[in-house]
Amino acid sequence: MGTAAAVGLGLLATPVAASVTMASGPAGAASTASCVAAAKKVVTAAEKPVPLVAPTKPVNMAPLQGKTLWVILATGNQLLNSITTGFEAAAKTAGMQSHTFNGQGQTSTWNAGIQQAVSQGAAGIALMGITEKLVSGAVSSAISANIPIVDIFNASSRDKEYPGVYASVAPTFFVDGKVMANYVLATTGCKVNTTIFYSSLFLIHKEMTASIKQTILKASPTSKVASEPVDLSTVATSLPTQVQNAIQRNPKMNYLIPVFDSVVPYVEQGEGSSSSNIPIISHDGVTANLDQVRSGGLQKADVAFPDNPWMGWLLVDELARALNKMPAHNYTIPGQLVDKTNIGTSNTTLFPNYKNYQTAFLKEWKGR
Repeated sequence: MGTAAAVGLGLLATPVAASVTMASGPAGAASTASCVAAAKKVVTAAEKPVPLVAPTKPVNMAPLQGKTLWVILATGNQLLNSITTGFEAAAKTAGMQSHTFNGQGQTSTWNAGIQQAVSQGAAGIALMGITEKLVSGAVSSAISANIPIVDIFNASSRDKEYPGVYASVAPTFFVDGKVMANYVLATTGCKVNTTIFYSSLFLIHKEMTASIKQTILKASPTSKVASEPVDLSTVATSLPTQVQNAIQRNPKMNYLIPVFDSVVPYVEQGEGSSSSNIPIISHDGVTANLDQVRSGGLQKADVAFPDNPWMGWLLVDELARALNKMPAHNYTIPGQLVDKTNIGTSNTTLFPNYKNYQTAFLKEWKGR
């Protein structure tokens, strides 16, 4: 993850001009005590294990044997690569073949990947972190060829699917933003002074940033919330300096919120240059980040997805339903707040309801 191509879900080569926006809320907040109590209530609920999300209706795999499913990644990073591993395993288990295409963070490459899938007769296409409006021509080609498309990390569960897309496997980013905000409120005594780092190229990051801001300022109008877009094309070199500058401008900052785990190392690098020790909360549940939470590093908490390969199984299930002319499930991906109180001794102890999750899929996959 030392290059720009290895971070972020919405990675593009187009530079993003850095800017800072500040927000402050109206007067008349609830008392500090009630604010902290309310925040802790949200935190406690968010730390509970999430239920298993898996198929509940049968799908016939018999007519799909030997068909090839394509998965096209926006870029290669630990999260998307892990999901791809699950996608490949699920396709094989279902009796189908899979083809993985790394878009390398370039919209031209994303387009080329989709067009290749169409020309090579893909039975279905899964898009990971690729915003359809940036590849609209290629998407139209797939739809015209009657190739179903499912996507993940292109929108939140609150958003509508892109026209012609069969299904979206969507996280609850707006809700997760509220959880992150309440964690910061609870741990700072509702006296927040923070900066959020996000990708302005990715809708779900902007949605999460807005959710964090709104939640903090509604509960604590005197708190300070800044937000800065991250230039993903130069993130390895630019973000450490960006963080250092943010700290110099605001030396009383008491929390940093990069909204995706992949950039946390660069945030920490910037902190090191500033000789600061500001705690961090992020999102995604990448293994290295969870390990840091467990070991007591600068990252204190993470809103984590369940076992990452499981999401690849959801994508294959949706494509199988599309090919069988069935209604889409439109799975929602839950997030669980993880910190030192529930991290456990190993990542394998997290998400107990997802142990042997494959069994739930195989129960509904008929005719394999």
